[in-house]
Amino acid sequence: MKKIIFCSFLFLAFLDPFKDYNERGIEAFGRGEYDKALEAFEKAASYSAPDNSKAALEYNKAKVYVAIKKENEAIDSYMRAASAGDDEIKKKSFFNMGNLYAKNGKKKEAAENYIAALKIDPEYDKARKNLEYLTMSNQNNQNNQNEGGNSGQDNDKNSKDNKGKNSDKKDKGGEKDSQPQSGNSSQIDKNLLDSILESMKKNPVRKSKDEGHDGFSSEKNW
Repeated sequence: MKKIIFCSFLFLAFLDPFKDYNERGIEAFGRGEYDKALEAFEKAASYSAPDNSKAALEYNKAKVYVAIKKENEAIDSYMRAASAGDDEIKKKSFFNMGNLYAKNGKKKEAAENYIAALKIDPEYDKARKNLEYLTMSNQNNQNNQNEGGNSGQDNDKNSKDNKGKNSDKKDKGGEKDSQPQSGNSSQIDKNLLDSILESMKKNPVRKSKDEGHDGFSSEKNW
C-alpha cells in the first residue's frame, strides 16, 4: 500500500512539475533557505503553466529577492507578476513595490504604486494606510522646507557680497554645489499630493483604537 501511495505521488509530481517545484520553493522560503527557494522557483519557471500561475511564481521569486536584499531584481519580478496576474496578484505586487520604494525614500514612485493598487481595489486598506502615511509625511517635509527657506532668505541677502568676493579666490575646478537640487524624484508632485489628500478626506482610513502605522511590510506568498 505504501509503495502505491509513493508511486502515486511521483506520478502527480511528474504530471505537474511546475506546481511541485513552486511548492518546494514556498516550503524552502518558509524555512529561511532562500537559495534553495530561488533554485526551486527557477526550475518551476522552466515548465509551462497558465499565465496567472507564472505571475504567482514571479511574485514568490520577488519575495525571495527581497529577503536576500536584491531589491532591483525584486521589483523586476513584481512588475512581471503585475503584468500577467489576476487582480489579487496585481494589487499585491503594486503594494509590495510601493513598500520597497518607500523604504528607500522614493516617495513619488511609492505613491504611484499604492495608487495603482487602489485602482484595482479601492477598498485595499493596507495600500490606503501606507499612502496616507506617505503623503502626510511628504507634506510635513515640504512645510519644513518652506519654513527653512523663508528664514534663510535674509541670511542669503546679507552674505551675498561676501560670497561674491570669496568666489574670486576659488580655483576654476572648484567644489561642486553640495546643496540639494530642485525636482527631486523622491518628492511627490504637488498636484498628485493634493489629489491624494482630497481623496483621503472624502474616504478616511478607519483605524482602530491605539492603532498606528505598522511599517511597510509585504504581502504573503502564493
